[in-house]
Amino acid sequence: MSMEVFNLYEDGEDPGMPAALEDIMEPDVIAYWYRCDSYDGSGEMIYHGKEGWGTIDLGHCSCYGPGEDWNLGGYTTYPTLDELREKGFADEDLIDLLRAHGYR
Repeated sequence: MSMEVFNLYEDGEDPGMPAALEDIMEPDVIAYWYRCDSYDGSGEMIYHGKEGWGTIDLGHCSCYGPGEDWNLGGYTTYPTLDELREKGFADEDLIDLLRAHGYR
């Protein structure tokens, strides 16, 4: 399966793909930003999968890497980026990046 990947910052680090996301949600596009400090990291990922648009908080402490402690038990998806934006669950710059590439 082919997937488009957009990094908001050219010099940003690649958090990798959380295995649960790839295996269960089958994304066709992801957009993210991620920064790693000495022991922890921060970031966000927006994805579009078979159930719609969703987000993943890529923040973590030194015990885990980005997405390693992500639990699928409470995820919510939305049919459009506009609805995701209205709910306030996603980074505005990531939504704008996806919209600039034709995603709705």
